[in-house]
Amino acid sequence: MRQGKFNEKKGITKNHLNKLCTFVRSKMQVMSTIEIKQELHDIINKSDQKFLKLFYKLAKSSIYQLKEEEMILDGEKDIAAGRIHSQDEVQKIIESWKK
Repeated sequence: MRQGKFNEKKGITKNHLNKLCTFVRSKMQVMSTIEIKQELHDIINKSDQKFLKLFYKLAKSSIYQLKEEEMILDGEKDIAAGRIHSQDEVQKIIESWKK
């Protein structure tokens, strides 16, 4: 089988996924938020269980990554503003919680 050709047993190939991502990016530039949500609802409603599980994992992973990036940026801001503690200070803070 040629690379990139859809195989029902294997699912979506990387080539198909790349083409889909490119299409979605170009379409999202002209779609409103309401239109995007409606199309996602339509896709979800028409999808099989395998696709739904994959889509769910992708969505959860993306949300987790965004939160992680936000926490990193917050940490970098804290460091730049001098809101840091030495290891000894952290140990003392932890010990004070135990009292």
